[in-house]
Parts: sequence; structure tokens; C-alpha cells
Amino acid sequence: MAKSLADMTGWDYIPECFDPLFEPGSTVSKYPQDLIEIFNHTLSYKVLEERKSPCFISDRSPVDLYNLWMSKGLWRFEEDTKKFYKSCKHYAS
Repeated sequence: MAKSLADMTGWDYIPECFDPLFEPGSTVSKYPQDLIEIFNHTLSYKVLEERKSPCFISDRSPVDLYNLWMSKGLWRFEEDTKKFYKSCKHYAS
């Protein structure tokens, strides 16, 4: 839907880049410290892509990425979760 909206408005489309990382059969590490690094990198990449364009439509928001963080059990790492939450909240506002 986001792609169609971007095409209709002429705005830049920013596709989702993290879903394939978590699909069954993915070769991405399942170790929490590796996942924490991947999530932080993904959020930074997303923000950089969004800042490149004055008008864009993105498939997912930082809130979606935070939800995925929680669903992967990374909430157990309280300090990392607090930092990631603050980053997501900042970029979502």
C-alpha cells in the first residue's frame, strides 16, 4: 500500500528493509547481542534514508521496528531496550 501511495503522490518510497532478516530460514544470527546491533543499524539506516527526502512514504515506522524488537525477546536487555525505545520515540515524533 505504501508503494502505491508514493506512486500516486509522487513522493519518494522507502521500502522496508528488515522483514527479510527475520523470515524462517534467514541466516541472520539469533544471538541477542548480534540482533541488538542489527536493530540499531536498521533504525539508523531508516532515519538516514528518510532525511534524504523532503517528502516520503515509508513502509514501516520506528514504532514497528520497536515492536519487532520486543517480539524477539530483546526486552530482557533492559539498558539496550531503554536506549532503543528512546531512539525510536525520538525518530517517531
